[in-house]
Amino acid sequence: MLRAEIAGAIRAAALAVGEQIRGRIAVYPAQRAPTNPNHWYERGYGSKWRRKDGSVKGRATSEQLGQKWTVAARGDGAVVGNPASYAPFVQSEDEQAAAHAATGWVTDEQAVEAVMESGVVEQIVVDAVVKAMQNIAAGGSG
Repeated sequence: MLRAEIAGAIRAAALAVGEQIRGRIAVYPAQRAPTNPNHWYERGYGSKWRRKDGSVKGRATSEQLGQKWTVAARGDGAVVGNPASYAPFVQSEDEQAAAHAATGWVTDEQAVEAVMESGVVEQIVVDAVVKAMQNIAAGGSG
Protein backbone atom coordinates (compact mmCIF):
# COMPACT_ATOMS: atom_id res chain seq x y z
CA MET A 1 0.00 0.00 0.00
CA LEU A 2 2.84 2.41 0.82
CA ARG A 3 4.45 1.85 -2.57
CA ALA A 4 1.17 2.54 -4.43
CA GLU A 5 0.44 5.67 -2.39
CA ILE A 6 3.95 7.08 -2.92
CA ALA A 7 3.84 6.22 -6.64
CA GLY A 8 0.53 8.07 -6.89
CA ALA A 9 2.03 11.03 -5.03
CA ILE A 10 4.97 11.13 -7.43
CA ARG A 11 2.64 11.08 -10.46
CA ALA A 12 0.49 13.84 -8.98
CA ALA A 13 3.56 15.92 -8.17
CA ALA A 14 4.95 15.44 -11.70
CA LEU A 15 1.68 16.63 -13.22
CA ALA A 16 1.57 19.63 -10.89
CA VAL A 17 5.15 20.57 -11.81
CA GLY A 18 4.24 20.14 -15.49
CA GLU A 19 1.36 22.58 -15.00
CA GLN A 20 3.76 25.09 -13.47
CA ILE A 21 6.01 24.78 -16.54
CA ARG A 22 3.02 25.05 -18.89
CA GLY A 23 1.95 28.19 -17.05
CA ARG A 24 5.35 29.78 -17.75
CA ILE A 25 5.79 28.74 -21.37
CA ALA A 26 2.23 29.41 -22.58
CA VAL A 27 2.50 33.15 -21.92
CA TYR A 28 2.84 35.31 -25.01
CA PRO A 29 5.38 38.14 -24.87
CA ALA A 30 4.09 41.62 -25.65
CA GLN A 31 3.35 41.95 -29.32
CA ARG A 32 5.44 44.53 -31.10
CA ALA A 33 3.89 47.11 -33.36
CA PRO A 34 4.15 46.18 -37.02
CA THR A 35 7.09 47.77 -38.83
CA ASN A 36 5.18 47.75 -42.11
CA PRO A 37 1.69 49.30 -42.01
CA ASN A 38 0.74 47.34 -45.12
CA HIS A 39 1.74 43.88 -43.92
CA TRP A 40 1.60 42.45 -40.39
CA TYR A 41 0.97 39.33 -38.31
CA GLU A 42 -2.13 39.18 -36.13
CA ARG A 43 -1.98 36.75 -33.23
CA GLY A 44 -4.70 34.18 -33.30
CA TYR A 45 -5.19 34.69 -37.03
CA GLY A 46 -2.04 34.93 -39.16
CA SER A 47 -0.64 37.23 -41.83
CA LYS A 48 -2.66 40.25 -42.93
CA TRP A 49 -2.01 42.87 -45.57
CA ARG A 50 -3.58 46.03 -46.84
CA ARG A 51 -4.44 46.10 -50.53
CA LYS A 52 -4.08 49.14 -52.77
CA ASP A 53 -7.83 49.76 -52.53
CA GLY A 54 -7.49 49.95 -48.71
CA SER A 55 -9.20 46.63 -47.97
CA VAL A 56 -7.49 44.14 -45.70
CA LYS A 57 -6.90 40.54 -46.67
CA GLY A 58 -5.26 37.77 -44.73
CA ARG A 59 -4.27 34.16 -44.43
CA ALA A 60 -5.46 32.27 -41.34
CA THR A 61 -2.31 30.37 -40.39
CA SER A 62 -2.31 30.62 -36.60
CA GLU A 63 -2.34 27.31 -34.75
CA GLN A 64 -3.01 29.00 -31.38
CA LEU A 65 0.42 28.20 -29.95
CA GLY A 66 -0.24 29.49 -26.43
CA GLN A 67 -3.52 27.63 -26.06
CA LYS A 68 -2.12 24.31 -27.26
CA TRP A 69 0.39 23.67 -24.47
CA THR A 70 -0.58 20.46 -22.68
CA VAL A 71 0.59 18.39 -19.73
CA ALA A 72 0.18 14.62 -19.85
CA ALA A 73 1.18 11.79 -17.53
CA ARG A 74 3.90 9.51 -18.84
CA GLY A 75 5.05 6.70 -16.58
CA ASP A 76 5.87 8.19 -13.19
CA GLY A 77 6.43 11.60 -14.76
CA ALA A 78 4.78 14.14 -16.98
CA VAL A 79 5.39 15.58 -20.43
CA VAL A 80 4.75 19.19 -21.39
CA GLY A 81 4.17 19.53 -25.11
CA ASN A 82 2.63 21.48 -27.96
CA PRO A 83 1.34 20.07 -31.26
CA ALA A 84 1.58 23.37 -33.17
CA SER A 85 3.84 22.73 -36.16
CA TYR A 86 5.93 25.83 -35.52
CA ALA A 87 6.24 25.46 -31.72
CA PRO A 88 9.92 24.37 -31.81
CA PHE A 89 10.92 27.41 -33.86
CA VAL A 90 9.22 29.70 -31.37
CA GLN A 91 9.95 28.08 -28.00
CA SER A 92 12.50 25.25 -28.19
CA GLU A 93 15.88 26.10 -26.67
CA ASP A 94 17.54 24.10 -29.44
CA GLU A 95 15.50 25.38 -32.40
CA GLN A 96 14.19 28.84 -31.48
CA ALA A 97 14.54 31.34 -34.33
CA ALA A 98 16.59 34.44 -33.50
CA ALA A 99 13.57 36.67 -34.24
CA HIS A 100 11.51 34.89 -31.58
CA ALA A 101 14.33 35.09 -29.05
CA ALA A 102 14.61 38.82 -29.76
CA THR A 103 10.90 39.37 -29.12
CA GLY A 104 10.99 37.62 -25.75
CA TRP A 105 9.47 34.20 -26.33
CA VAL A 106 10.32 31.94 -23.38
CA THR A 107 12.04 28.68 -24.33
CA ASP A 108 11.28 25.28 -22.85
CA GLU A 109 14.56 25.30 -20.91
CA GLN A 110 13.92 28.81 -19.57
CA ALA A 111 10.47 27.76 -18.35
CA VAL A 112 11.87 24.68 -16.59
CA GLU A 113 14.70 26.72 -15.05
CA ALA A 114 12.28 29.38 -13.77
CA VAL A 115 10.06 26.75 -12.15
CA MET A 116 13.04 24.97 -10.59
CA GLU A 117 14.44 28.23 -9.20
CA SER A 118 11.05 29.32 -7.82
CA GLY A 119 11.07 26.71 -5.05
CA VAL A 120 7.61 25.50 -6.03
CA VAL A 121 8.85 22.04 -7.05
CA GLU A 122 9.99 21.21 -3.54
CA GLN A 123 6.69 22.41 -2.09
CA ILE A 124 4.65 20.39 -4.61
CA VAL A 125 6.60 17.21 -3.81
CA VAL A 126 6.38 17.71 -0.05
CA ASP A 127 2.65 18.43 -0.22
CA ALA A 128 2.01 15.33 -2.38
CA VAL A 129 3.99 13.02 -0.10
CA VAL A 130 2.42 14.43 3.06
CA LYS A 131 -1.05 13.97 1.56
CA ALA A 132 -0.21 10.36 0.64
CA MET A 133 1.09 9.63 4.12
CA GLN A 134 -1.99 11.20 5.71
CA ASN A 135 -4.16 9.06 3.48
CA ILE A 136 -2.27 5.93 4.56
CA ALA A 137 -2.59 6.91 8.22
CA ALA A 138 -6.32 7.43 7.76
CA GLY A 139 -6.60 3.95 6.26
CA GLY A 140 -7.77 5.13 2.83
CA SER A 141 -6.51 4.93 -0.69
CA GLY A 142 -6.62 7.51 -3.52
